[in-house]
Amino acid sequence: MPDLPPVAPESLAHHVERELRLADYFELEGLPSQDIEFRQLIASTASRMVDVVSDLEKEDPEYVGLAFRLSERLARRLPLIPLTGEDDEWGEADEEGTRANLRCPRVILIQAEDGSLKAFDSMARAFQDPRTGHIFYAPGSEMEIEFPYEVPLEPVETVPGLAFNPPPEVNDATS
Repeated sequence: MPDLPPVAPESLAHHVERELRLADYFELEGLPSQDIEFRQLIASTASRMVDVVSDLEKEDPEYVGLAFRLSERLARRLPLIPLTGEDDEWGEADEEGTRANLRCPRVILIQAEDGSLKAFDSMARAFQDPRTGHIFYAPGSEMEIEFPYEVPLEPVETVPGLAFNPPPEVNDATS
């Protein structure tokens, strides 16, 4: 394979605009008004986010990625450092005795039948509809955890499952 000529790095702003155009975020003709508003909001928000961090690119391009990884955790309301499980991390118990973690409400603490306390990440396991590929959370998504706990961005496990039970004629391959 021949050596490829070096490619001059493009600006981050140019990259964002080109990719948004290729993904049709600016192709609005014929769309319902709510879709137009949604696309405009997403595209302008992404562009503004890049504008905010573009100065970091001048220092070191890796800083941009670090800023976005940090921002993604914060935007998803995930902690930046592991949960400790200490008493000051928990909210008040509800009527069933369940307590939510104040730093990450998807992590809960329950009192087991034997009286022990057990912690769970209620979004550690996701289900994937094999027909559509969509990911969803449902009963069974929780997974017992131990502290310190580094809350993952993505589910620890994804298992096949249906988001709803289709009529028998759709689900039955023999008919």
